[in-house]
Amino acid sequence: MQGRRILLAGLRWRVGNGESIRVTEDPWIPQPHTFKTRSRHPDLPLTVADLIDFVTKVWRCDLISRVFDPTEARLITSMPISQWGCPDRLMWHFHKQGVYTVRSGYDLALYLKRNGELGVKGDGEGSRASDQTAVWKGIWRLRIPPKLRTFIWKACRNALAMRHHLIKRRCRNALVFTGNRIQPCDAVALLLKQVDEFNEVHATERTQLPQRGLPSGSGGLRVLCGLALLRVWSS
Repeated sequence: MQGRRILLAGLRWRVGNGESIRVTEDPWIPQPHTFKTRSRHPDLPLTVADLIDFVTKVWRCDLISRVFDPTEARLITSMPISQWGCPDRLMWHFHKQGVYTVRSGYDLALYLKRNGELGVKGDGEGSRASDQTAVWKGIWRLRIPPKLRTFIWKACRNALAMRHHLIKRRCRNALVFTGNRIQPCDAVALLLKQVDEFNEVHATERTQLPQRGLPSGSGGLRVLCGLALLRVWSS
């Protein structure tokens, strides 16, 4: 049920010929999170097709500026429309290619949870949430194998498939709705401890992990930590 809510919250129509999209009832305006018009002008047409001049294949700007508020009018007229009369289709708004991804769905689920839109009490936007944004963006932009990025993300979110985690959560989506997670700074401290412990155990072997002497701000610390735990996890 909650998965359906998340999916519907991220879907909107991409305008082709406009014939399948109802102006006031369907989500089609690129303005999260309802994607529906707030305008209630009496001259609003029934379908988006009536807002398009099919001779010149452009928006009817005079009509749009008259029946929509200025913000919505600018959004509508900035949207590309099909020059060949292609049919309308549903798209995922939170990805530049219009396709659903686990990452974008997870981010939307967290947003909806914080605002109490998933049938549970919302947490509100924490003061540290914006501070952590740059950290997470840095992790996802690292030029490392996707497997390692995913491992770092799971470690920081306390989402690794360990027995006590699986027993506690009972299902893989519970993490999204319960908010059980570890802050990146705490995770890094834990990872560094794992590096030291691993090297201590393997002091006489060739499997020692690199030391911490990486340039600050380079992202190398995150890579080192991820490699450390990935090595321990895979052994």
